Amino acid sequence: MAGSVATLWKQLDIRSKGWPARLRGLIVVRTGHLAADARQSAGNHRGKIEGLGWLAVAAGAIFSVPPLQSLIAPLLGSEGVATLRDMIIAASGAMIGATAIVASFILFAMQVNVERLPYGLFHRFSSDARLLGGFAAAFMLSLGTMALAFIEDPGHSSAVVVAAILAVALILRLLLHAYRRSLRLIDPVSQLSMIEADAAAKLRRWDRRVRWLQPLLAEDPGPGEPAARREGMRLDVRRAAILEGSKGWDGPLRTAIGQAAAFSRQAAERGDLEVSAAALNSLLALNRAYVAVKGRSFHARTLLFENPQVTDGTINATLEELRRLRVAALAGLDEPHLEQLFKAHLGLVRAYLGIEYPGLNPSPSHALLAAHYLESAVEAVIPTQMTDTLMEGVKCLGDAARLFASAGHASAASSLFGKIAKIGVAGAMQRDGFPVAVVAIEQLASLQLSLFYGDGANHGYATRQLRSAIFTTATAMFALPDLPLASKQITALAPFFSGSDPRGFRSSLTSLVNALHEPGADAAMAAKVAHNIVEWADKLYVDVRALLKLAIEKRSQFVIDLIHWITGMSELLFFAAKAPATAHHDRSTLEKQAHFLIGSLTFIPRDPETAKWIEAFSLIDILFEFGSMASEREWLEGFDTAFDALLRWGFEAGAENTGWNTLDSALAALAALTIGEDAALQTRLIAAVQAAVAAEGAPAAPVRERAARFLRGRADHLHSSDFDTDAVNLALCADIPAARALLAEIAELLAPLLPPPPIPPAPAPPDG
Repeated sequence: MAGSVATLWKQLDIRSKGWPARLRGLIVVRTGHLAADARQSAGNHRGKIEGLGWLAVAAGAIFSVPPLQSLIAPLLGSEGVATLRDMIIAASGAMIGATAIVASFILFAMQVNVERLPYGLFHRFSSDARLLGGFAAAFMLSLGTMALAFIEDPGHSSAVVVAAILAVALILRLLLHAYRRSLRLIDPVSQLSMIEADAAAKLRRWDRRVRWLQPLLAEDPGPGEPAARREGMRLDVRRAAILEGSKGWDGPLRTAIGQAAAFSRQAAERGDLEVSAAALNSLLALNRAYVAVKGRSFHARTLLFENPQVTDGTINATLEELRRLRVAALAGLDEPHLEQLFKAHLGLVRAYLGIEYPGLNPSPSHALLAAHYLESAVEAVIPTQMTDTLMEGVKCLGDAARLFASAGHASAASSLFGKIAKIGVAGAMQRDGFPVAVVAIEQLASLQLSLFYGDGANHGYATRQLRSAIFTTATAMFALPDLPLASKQITALAPFFSGSDPRGFRSSLTSLVNALHEPGADAAMAAKVAHNIVEWADKLYVDVRALLKLAIEKRSQFVIDLIHWITGMSELLFFAAKAPATAHHDRSTLEKQAHFLIGSLTFIPRDPETAKWIEAFSLIDILFEFGSMASEREWLEGFDTAFDALLRWGFEAGAENTGWNTLDSALAALAALTIGEDAALQTRLIAAVQAAVAAEGAPAAPVRERAARFLRGRADHLHSSDFDTDAVNLALCADIPAARALLAEIAELLAPLLPPPPIPPAPAPPDG
């Protein structure tokens, strides 16, 4: 209370302007909250409040009898008593008519339920104790009121009047109760809540019985370790023995689950999605209650031997009910019901992940079984070409995988990764299924980010499996047609490879790596994230080089995204290595993987045809920007890789005329990289150009002469401009005299500038 008052006082802040308006706002907000709490409390205790109200009315009626008798006794004679008797008889007749109305409500509920409920449920809802009890109470009240007419003593006339009034009021309340109860008995949602409440009550009774019986069974904690320490990892033998010895204890629960499934199927056939969803929610609630009652008496699957006790009849019955519902929904092409079933499977995965198994790092066997049923349900939709439903199914698969990862079982979700990838590829190959591929890549990219925060057994294995699924999906996307202005590969793979998507993988990873450098970052969490990035980046360059090679062979426009992704990821890996919390061995591994990754660009073929096509994507500018970044961050290996890649690309890809001035553009970029740096870099560049010109396979003399001519022209026209956007020019203009001298020296190495031919002497004038 003191904390709430302090919070309100701080929000009010009477020392600043506008506090009266804030006071009014706080009063309105707090009043609304109090009213909402009061309504909720009244709804939860409605029966108790009404019972107390009726007791108060009865007490008031009893205490009002003596004063009322003193008022009406002088007014009643023999004729008055007779009139009172006639009135009571008439009222009792009307009350018997009201009792008949209550009976009609019973018949109405029976008539409605007999047409749509199986016999078991019909018998249950047609013999409702509350409704029949209301009818019996109304009939007895009617007879009791009629019996009041036989009281002829005027001294009890006030009591007769009060009793008759109370009986009429009770009859009206019973009539209202019967009306509402009959509506509940024919309302499917209310019927489901009653089924769920009854099954849950029986489960709670069994839970109480087990707790009462457990002290009667002794349990040996086992040698070598205290019982308190082993309690969290041991099987609850006593609970398991009691439940296994009580055959049929879960029979009512299985019946309720089957009834909920029947409600869902019938509602789906009628198109009543609200009832269908309520039925599936009841099914999930019953399974959660079942898991809570069984406690630590479940068995997990092991690799060494097959344990028959892993099989759970109730869980299997639930999943089979959902499978039958899925078959019916597929037969009717019922998309909304299928989406509801996907979410129901996801709810079961969430419920079964809460099971406590014995042992260290046990396998979530039953959650995996539910996930397998979810995979089968989503996969069964592929031939129907219901794109929206398939997209929802892929999202549910992604949510299920996230649940496994958050519970520390990321390796158990490996099959889900592969299934998402498979469905994404299958959707892409369909005529209208391309959005499925986009959603699949989105889910895989989101999962990859989620795994950076997780841990658990075989976490690195799960990370690599997910990465493999992503690159396998990307490889399969090259079977799609690729158009210059509408590349399906770029669109489908954008969630993972695009750098312009603010919600994509690269942007999110950039934010994550930046967070590692924040001063207030949690050191333990930052170290864990950095280590997870190390596991993800392990041999990443192998997958990247294979994908880059295929993209170039297919002449896909996706190459531009992939090249930018390679440079961006290399920078992020190096930056993550420099985070304060990154462990020493992880730091060296990240730097090495970043070096290998940027080295993938040196594997781009340099034949004339490929060079002409690649030059359209400004590879030289990309390498220059990466080299500038590496120089700024003092990343020597990255700078050397960019330097060597530019030199090789210039002399090998530019050995023939590509139409893009490849040789002189690469050399100008190299010169720009060395401007403003240590003079040794310029010496290194000059030596490298000399060696490349003298090497076998160097560009022919005409190519070198053209490149030298362009370099000299660039040096002559070099000037700073506020509107220049060329990064190479901007770097060269940082020191124009040095840049002109360096470009001229490189041009001289390519093709020495010959002195102009001597001017022949003028002929001697002829003699006069």
